[in-house]
Amino acid sequence: MGTRIVLAHLWVREDASTHRAMMTTLRSAATHRSAAAVLRNYATGAVRQALGEVITGDDVDLRIALVSTTLIGLSLTRYLVRLDPVPETPAQELAARLGPVIDLHLDPATPDA
Repeated sequence: MGTRIVLAHLWVREDASTHRAMMTTLRSAATHRSAAAVLRNYATGAVRQALGEVITGDDVDLRIALVSTTLIGLSLTRYLVRLDPVPETPAQELAARLGPVIDLHLDPATPDA
């Protein structure tokens, strides 16, 4: 499931109709409260809604925040910071590599420390 989540996230971010607004939000989030609120709303609202009943457990809020952290971090490094070679890496490869990270957070079992 993590691979599909990453692919969906990239698909939305690379859609020409949403790309400009997403870039503005990413650029502004560190210095403008309203832009930061948009990212928080994405993390707590859109991601939670998309995961629906899939993610359960006592620490669901933390795990949703960690899924969001991964997705927002991917957006920052791919589109804004442009950390090579992330921007040029095909979406399928990024999804294959980050999907298992997302899957880890979907599982309600606490990982070993």
